[in-house]
Amino acid sequence: MFRPLRLSIILSLLSVSWWAASVLAVKTDDSLFLASSPLQLAEELKREERWEDVLLLTKFSERYLREHDEDHRVALQQAASEHLDSTEFLAQRFLMGAISGEPVDTASLLGSLSLDIFVIGDIRDLVVQGLREVSTGEGDQVVMALSATGLILTLAPELSWAPAMLKAFYRGGRISSPLKQQIETATRTAVKTGNLVPVKTIVQDFSDIVRGMGAGPALSSMRHIRSTNELSQLARQATRAPAESYTLTRIAGPGQLKLIRADGRIAKTVKIGARQQKLFGKLFLGLPLWLLVGVFSLSMGLAVYLVLTGYLLRR
Repeated sequence: MFRPLRLSIILSLLSVSWWAASVLAVKTDDSLFLASSPLQLAEELKREERWEDVLLLTKFSERYLREHDEDHRVALQQAASEHLDSTEFLAQRFLMGAISGEPVDTASLLGSLSLDIFVIGDIRDLVVQGLREVSTGEGDQVVMALSATGLILTLAPELSWAPAMLKAFYRGGRISSPLKQQIETATRTAVKTGNLVPVKTIVQDFSDIVRGMGAGPALSSMRHIRSTNELSQLARQATRAPAESYTLTRIAGPGQLKLIRADGRIAKTVKIGARQQKLFGKLFLGLPLWLLVGVFSLSMGLAVYLVLTGYLLRR
């Protein structure tokens, strides 16, 4: 038998080797690791009755994480489908949106925009903000530009609702600060020059996102989009892969949208990465490969050396 000190050193070296090998295995795995489970987020949104969001998250889990808590996924998916197919539930949400003005899904958003969807809302906002601009210089140029865009787009019925929705998102603080700043820059330019093309592009992208995902998921996603470039990328992907676009934007970040292929599928294997991150920590996962290989080789080499020399000494 090895002496206690030698044995403890060997075991410690083997533990270090195992740790280095495990971190190497995670770092060299080309899979897409999600920071948390889509079903965990779906369960949280279920308590808020955000059923559009829940449905997209369960569809994502069905496609890419089918063996992960399947019974839970099926139950959530069924509950979401039943609520979204219920005329009574949709009517209640429409009325709630009309009364509160705080939408959480498509039905309540339509209720909250029951005036703005019509031309009268755009005319009202143009008059109010225009008078403020003339009298005090404090008119909201974003609302003015979106209202003007809304009036122009009355000739294109498929888009005429989008400026009103985007105004509601903007007013309600539903847009991330970096994206909000870019929208404000584009709209200020539009008000000064009369060139509404950049604003119309933003409205078109926003429209595609709402059409692809639904108003509720779009509402959640806009908080994670930090630039008009990311907005355009999300718009392209949302129309062909709404579940993938929503889940990646919410959990992995919009930078991972590039992994969605032309056929709407994610190009990598999807795994839940929370366990690995908790086990090894972001600090260890950030170590360079050469250092991990060196730690593994050195610790394993020393352990083998101590085992061999101890065996020879006993003989």
